Amino acid sequence: MIQVYSLYKQSAEGDINVDEPTNSFDFLAKTKFNAWQQLKGKPTVIAMQEYIDLVNILKG
Repeated sequence: MIQVYSLYKQSAEGDINVDEPTNSFDFLAKTKFNAWQQLKGKPTVIAMQEYIDLVNILKG
């Protein structure tokens, strides 16, 4: 689900545009941040297609 989230954010907003979470115990926020950050530089059109492909795979 983190991959779905990060592909959605990259396709909707482009490169990450938020600060890294400061609470070291907020593991979900940190994981989401890192997943989106790894997609930095990926064009939004490609991220959107990958998102669609992944959702279709998950739908079965």
